[in-house]
Amino acid sequence: MYAFNLCTGRQVDTEVPSPVRTRPSRAGGKRKAGEVRPEWPVGGGGNFVDTSLRVVVKSAKGTMTCFRPGEIHGTTRLCGAHQRRITVAFSERIADAFRKAHEGISVTAGEGAGQGDPDAL
Repeated sequence: MYAFNLCTGRQVDTEVPSPVRTRPSRAGGKRKAGEVRPEWPVGGGGNFVDTSLRVVVKSAKGTMTCFRPGEIHGTTRLCGAHQRRITVAFSERIADAFRKAHEGISVTAGEGAGQGDPDAL
């Protein structure tokens, strides 16, 4: 089974909204509004990671990924990225239902099929 994921939109905000609290272990406490997070990668995150292939697919509008949901996969931290995605995933149960629904269905060619536009005759 495979799943498909299409990125239909993406926007990256590199500035931190105010007020923001950081982890207690980080020095500085709150960050100022408009301050850029230096630890964020350029272009943001939210990229697809396939650990079995050891690849990271950079997310961009129009990017489609196809993967096996049963394999270990994930995404990187968003780091300011806002994404809109469409995911199509099937389970074995859904695939079985489709197979069962298609049993006995056949397509036959009618009279005049393959002879051009029947309305023009």
